[in-house]
Amino acid sequence: MSDEILLILRVLLAAIFALAAVGKLQDRAGAKKAMADFGVPESAASSASLGLALAELAVAFGLLFPSVSWYAAIVAALLLAIFTGGMAYQMAKGNAPDCHCFGQLHSEPVNIWSLVRNTVFIVPAVLLVIAGRGAQGPAVAITAHEYFVVAILAALFCAAAAIAGFAKQIIANQEKIIRRVETLELLSGGEPLLERNEAGDPADGLAIGSPFPDFKLPDINGKVVTFDHLFAEGGPMLFMFIGPDCNPCKALFPEFRSWEREFAGRLRFVYISRGGVAENADKFAEGSGIRLLLQKERELANEVYAKWTPTAIFVDANGNIASHTAAGDQAIRELIDKLRKADLSRQHIYFRSNFVKTREPKIGKQIPEFSLKDITGGEVRKSDLIGKRSLVFLLTLTCTYCQDVVKDIKKREAEENGHRPQFIVLADGDSAELAEWGLKSPVLIDKDYKTAVEFGLHGAPAAVLIGEDGTVLSESAVGAPVIWPLIGEKP
Repeated sequence: MSDEILLILRVLLAAIFALAAVGKLQDRAGAKKAMADFGVPESAASSASLGLALAELAVAFGLLFPSVSWYAAIVAALLLAIFTGGMAYQMAKGNAPDCHCFGQLHSEPVNIWSLVRNTVFIVPAVLLVIAGRGAQGPAVAITAHEYFVVAILAALFCAAAAIAGFAKQIIANQEKIIRRVETLELLSGGEPLLERNEAGDPADGLAIGSPFPDFKLPDINGKVVTFDHLFAEGGPMLFMFIGPDCNPCKALFPEFRSWEREFAGRLRFVYISRGGVAENADKFAEGSGIRLLLQKERELANEVYAKWTPTAIFVDANGNIASHTAAGDQAIRELIDKLRKADLSRQHIYFRSNFVKTREPKIGKQIPEFSLKDITGGEVRKSDLIGKRSLVFLLTLTCTYCQDVVKDIKKREAEENGHRPQFIVLADGDSAELAEWGLKSPVLIDKDYKTAVEFGLHGAPAAVLIGEDGTVLSESAVGAPVIWPLIGEKP
């Protein structure tokens, strides 16, 4: 291999590693998140990302000098091999974290092209290693003056890369502002703003782990579709609640369709609107293959608390709600970003909203070993919950709403149909007072609610669903309106 080619390979590889290092140093937060997404412990992600950027700078610097470039090429080949192996591992698991390889300059979810790019990058490193320690080509400079010029050019190169990163960030921010302005213009385009007095907090919604309610709705072509029909097709779904009088929905709809194409094969998009066929076809039926279902009013949206438009709700492959409601463009984009990086087929997958401040649920974890006395003096252990699904309640003697839930439990105990899970109540108080509730289901005395906390329960009244094997299947559903949907029943 000629000296000129060897020099070109070294300079090219040095430029790649310098760009990667500068990009990561510019966006420390993004580099830290990428490390965490690839499995580095959160506590070590920040120092690991900084160490990687400094290592890349050292490799870039070493490649410029033939006396040490062979060693730098070995390190470059090893780093690229580790990067490529990590990407392939994440893809094999069905994940797609942002590689963040070039920081703000370029970051994208890991895909086949990421692997191809890294394979191309590793070629010059391997060639330099094969060439041997004594055949690394000429130096980039000989005299002190030439080294000074090279140093200036390298500094200018890094500065240009940094400026390009800042410019890209500014452009991205401008695009966000433009989208918001377009949405505001549509909202103020001469049409009266809709009063939404009936709409609650956008973060309200059915508890994660609740089965998505069944429905029977016509699609845009008049064919009646039920949830069972959609579930039978297999795989997770994203329900997008929109409306023909929702101008932001119209403005964002092309972006929704682009996500639909991006997630093809991994996630099915189901659009739920309301009103007549003509008005919806005019706004939303562009293109082919859209699954657009029409409510008469807002019957399904109200049932799942999608009271704002647009709102997105992720439903896992088991047909259960697996995200908090994402209302509005920002919340939906945040949910999409989380979906993009996750293995959507993973068991017990769920996505919390950034707007929901309750403690992390215990979904997917085993309930602890416990032993509690019931109000009759008997003892109940974890083993007593194994073998049948359980709906475990947290109730208090002083909570008015808890008394209403007690009445609901008694009503269901009286009409037991053999299909409901068993009811278990955790409470703290005097056995005689708790006995006045008159429940047939076990009422366990949980001092200071320590066991309830281990079950992931918080608030009162609240409930979580426990699987036959003792796995927590839902977050804490607080209040009767969201407790009973955990078992597919209306309050």
